[in-house]
Amino acid sequence: MTRFLPLAAALAALTLAPAAAQDGRPLTKFDAAADGDKFAKMFHTYNSKPSRTIALGPDGAKFGLGVQKAPGNTGGRAEVTIAGNFQVAMRYELETAPDQVTTGYGVSTGFAVDAGGQIGEASVNRGVFTQNGQAYRASRNIPQPDGKTHYAIVSSAAKARQGQLAVRRVGSEAIILVADGPDQPLTEVHRYAFTDRPVRAIRVYADTGGAEAELKARLYDLQVRTGADVPTGGEGKVAKSTTIVPLPNAAPPRSAAQAGAAGAAESADSAAPAAAPVRGVSFLLPAATFLAGLIVGVLVGRRWKVAPAAASDPD
Repeated sequence: MTRFLPLAAALAALTLAPAAAQDGRPLTKFDAAADGDKFAKMFHTYNSKPSRTIALGPDGAKFGLGVQKAPGNTGGRAEVTIAGNFQVAMRYELETAPDQVTTGYGVSTGFAVDAGGQIGEASVNRGVFTQNGQAYRASRNIPQPDGKTHYAIVSSAAKARQGQLAVRRVGSEAIILVADGPDQPLTEVHRYAFTDRPVRAIRVYADTGGAEAELKARLYDLQVRTGADVPTGGEGKVAKSTTIVPLPNAAPPRSAAQAGAAGAAESADSAAPAAAPVRGVSFLLPAATFLAGLIVGVLVGRRWKVAPAAASDPD
């Protein structure tokens, strides 16, 4: 029986390999009208429990978050690779949400594109906040050396409970756009230094933000466009946008080209100091060799002098 176990394990690996290979696959286009049945398969849910639910299907992501004080978001994450210029857009609907909140930081739903590593995310959401009330929020979520995340936030007023959210990447900039109403055009809220490296994931989420409020919301109609198919227009800042939290004082993450050039420079710079220990070792080796030779020479010389005298002595 046991002789068949390796064969069974190999067959299991072959069966599971295609499913595992789906994570991180390149994504160049997604159209909810044509690809809606693939939506649920793309995303892996997180932090879902009876009081904080997420349901994925052809009609998008439906969130049901009950009243609770504990902050933290519930969502889904799609491990996909999107290179070059792109736009990721989704429509939102607030089914149940408070008119205002006075505790926590606020309730919201939205999505983020994640470049991973120390670059982090570019995010957009629609919510109700203790600061600025009904609003859209653009955010750059940047991991810090201490393990925490710095959230640089810009807010603009919102009225509609249905609309559209978008993150457009052009070059190494992330442009955050919103449409305040189902039939309204996208308009820019803010733009951040981001990266021109491929992003690694799309994350959809809903959050009650520590507010004692219920949130029922839906994100749907996912649209991903890349390259020449990236839409244009809307790059006019929304009036009265407010910076809630500025970017950290540290320089923004470098682009791939900058990182490559800097890496080459750093390699060149580090080569020179590294030569110093080598020169030191090269100097010590000849010195040690010379000293050892000197000692051997002295000992041999002394033996040569003593040997004849010993030979003249009688036994």
